[in-house]
Amino acid sequence: MTSENPTFDDFPAEVYAGSIVAFFQHGLLIVEDAASQAVHESWDAASERTHFDDDSLFVAVRPHVDGPVRVDVFVDEIPEKFADGLVECFDGVLPLRSGVVCVHDSDDLVRLTRRISVDQPHFGVLVNDTERVDRVLVVLYDR
Repeated sequence: MTSENPTFDDFPAEVYAGSIVAFFQHGLLIVEDAASQAVHESWDAASERTHFDDDSLFVAVRPHVDGPVRVDVFVDEIPEKFADGLVECFDGVLPLRSGVVCVHDSDDLVRLTRRISVDQPHFGVLVNDTERVDRVLVVLYDR
């Protein structure tokens, strides 16, 4: 990760859901309904950076041997300085049966959850455009 990562000094607190900075053992970030049963059988990790299956999104990030990954999660808006240098890799709707969105690694060693009041929130994922993604931004629209 670069030393130019944004800090939380000047952003509206009501839109910040949290952050994860961790080593992702298998290089896989998951954004999904807390009750998801998705299996992602058709995902080709060698050729696809992301894969959406029913109520679950897989995002390929750099594996633990290459260093940590930073994930920032916001609700309804993204403070502009957090999106600098990032590109959109997913934009869609996440069906929620549980009302809770989980952002976690594939081993479930790190987990961030957020209750969402709408049944099918729109959400987006942005990443730094490198071969080994080390910065991810998730925005959940709770409107």
